[in-house]
Amino acid sequence: MKKIYILPTIALLFTILVYFFVANKELVFTILAETRLNLNNNGVIVGREGWLYAVELSKETISANKEMQEKKLQEQAKKIVMASESWNQYLTKRGVKEFKIIIIPNKKSIYPEYLPPWARADSQESINAIISQPGQNLYIDTFQSLKKYKQQTSAPLFYKTDSLLTAIGSEKAFNSLLENITLTNSQMKLPTKNDYRLVPKDTEFTGSLSSKSRFFKPTEKELTDFQYLSPNISRQTINFDSKKILSLGFSMPDIQTQEIVEVLTQGALNNKKALWIQDTSSVKMAQLMSITFKDLLIIKWSDSILTSPKFLDIVRSWKPDYVFFTINQRNADDNGFTRFPPPEMFEANSALKENNIETIVSTNDLERLSEGRYEVTGGDPYIVFNLKRPTKSIDMHYLNIYVNCNENNNELPLQFFWQDQSKPSFSEEDSTTFYIKSKSQIIDLFTVPRWINTELISKVRLDFPSEQHCKDVSIKQLVLGH
Repeated sequence: MKKIYILPTIALLFTILVYFFVANKELVFTILAETRLNLNNNGVIVGREGWLYAVELSKETISANKEMQEKKLQEQAKKIVMASESWNQYLTKRGVKEFKIIIIPNKKSIYPEYLPPWARADSQESINAIISQPGQNLYIDTFQSLKKYKQQTSAPLFYKTDSLLTAIGSEKAFNSLLENITLTNSQMKLPTKNDYRLVPKDTEFTGSLSSKSRFFKPTEKELTDFQYLSPNISRQTINFDSKKILSLGFSMPDIQTQEIVEVLTQGALNNKKALWIQDTSSVKMAQLMSITFKDLLIIKWSDSILTSPKFLDIVRSWKPDYVFFTINQRNADDNGFTRFPPPEMFEANSALKENNIETIVSTNDLERLSEGRYEVTGGDPYIVFNLKRPTKSIDMHYLNIYVNCNENNNELPLQFFWQDQSKPSFSEEDSTTFYIKSKSQIIDLFTVPRWINTELISKVRLDFPSEQHCKDVSIKQLVLGH
């Protein structure tokens, strides 16, 4: 009886399999792409010819009634455009010359041909609903320009192993922004081929999708990058809060989620300040942004950025000349863009004629310590107040408020709701968010868009920050009147 050597046989088979994989990577990728085996691949879809895509949760609601779905898209688009116009007015009053929101398409939208047959490209319906709103001129959709240029070049506009735009793709998206700026700002100096060029590279690149993938980790070549042509350009990148130098020269450091980065470029084309809210897919645009603006401030995108105290404080104190958002199409219809800017506020120097607020109806996540003083006991603290009688919003022009954090003197983020008599409950739409200092302030409610459209108001609600922000608060004044 012949002796069977099991372990050497297994080792030989394993060696053959490894050799087969190395020699036939494209075939293995194709087999994987044609099946659903990569659904549990750490959020990465393996496509044809080594293309990788991020698994993204769709916001679209499958509806048997297409007309109803279209109606919802249009309603959300109207809210977004209305809020964006309010932000444009808010920023203009504070010296901002231009406010634009640039939509970067998903890689799946530009390169659907490499997707597995069971995957589908992302719909453009929500984006089209925003772009097509009457009078809309703040949003810039780069989908058509990137799709058109794709037909003219064999160079990829997105990395195969990442969700980032390549240098070429970034250049095309940036040009879409410049074309819209120059329509209203003829004095802006634009970067040309005399200022920079795309130079060939042949370095190895491993994208974030390849790093995340469990099954296969392909690499690719970095084909092009930016090169500045002017000898007078020098650059310094610093942490905006700590002022720590992050880099000198032309390389851009990785920007962490909570980090605000300032890029100072000597020899830039415009001696202007630009505030750039940046999503992850557009990071390479920084090379072109920094050559265009002498002082560039970069903040990572989040759905709460518009109403964050940091953003509002930078607009107020840093005084940018330009404010730009670059956002991925999956975030373009995010509810964050339906939020209106904070209302106009000023220090109280006289009392309001009448207080329409009568009694406290209820509290939530608050324990009363003494008259007007509360301990925050949970994550959703608020107080509901009755009005003396249902009152028209036009008869209540101002809110005089004095709320204090007894632990520190930090600004408190507060949210003020009002309830129309015809509605069963409070809603996010009928609210405004603002930051209050420890002193008596008056809020001009006529600068809150939805306030003046409310017929009869019967109740109001004041929401406080969670216990992590402030655990001991006092309401020293709350007057609603004219």
